Amino acid sequence: MIVSRVRCELTELVKPEAYTREELLGNNYEVGVQLYLDVTNSGELAPSFNFPQTPTYAFNLGAKLARSREQNFTLNLYYSMNQLAADWDQAVKDAKAEGKNEPPVYGKCPSPLVTNLAGELGIKESAELAFTSPDRNSTQGLSGTSGQFGGFVSFVVTKNLNAVGPTWTLQHFKGPGNLGTLSSINTDKITFGFAPGKVKEVFKGEVTSDRVKALLLQLNLNQIQARQ
Repeated sequence: MIVSRVRCELTELVKPEAYTREELLGNNYEVGVQLYLDVTNSGELAPSFNFPQTPTYAFNLGAKLARSREQNFTLNLYYSMNQLAADWDQAVKDAKAEGKNEPPVYGKCPSPLVTNLAGELGIKESAELAFTSPDRNSTQGLSGTSGQFGGFVSFVVTKNLNAVGPTWTLQHFKGPGNLGTLSSINTDKITFGFAPGKVKEVFKGEVTSDRVKALLLQLNLNQIQARQ
């Protein structure tokens, strides 16, 4: 579902009514997207016992058992904006042939309720921001790193249950108190980069250039340096 969300936001940029379509297609933009998914599960048992012996003396005992598990997954995806535009145009054409105004499924963004994402990824907004920069010269030819831009978005979902456990108080015993703690932390991070490719007279669907791969690597390095 996360991949579907990425694809739908990119498709929004190259629909016929989008003002970003002409430049994205004209400069044969390619997009690199890195998905980083991390899940950390932990649990802890920490009973405490109190054994009153006299009104002025008691014996205390505590124990602890903890366990944690971390799993992460990284996936790099590459898209050609020309190919996404061609796929959307064909889907619209097929839908109209069936008497529909637009494709019933293709290009639709899945609800955030079916993913760990708390909202939109912001890919569309980032591209629109890049193309509306007041100091940008849209008539200048793109070369080197000119025309490149990118960013990242991170969603963190924390589930926690703590201080769980019964307490019995007897004449010579009190415990076990706050017996257990359970937690689960899901981190979904998406890094994306846009880079213009070689302008072709006829688009043949080739992807991916070294330029967008290098941009995605640089974006990751920038994030590492920012945390230091």
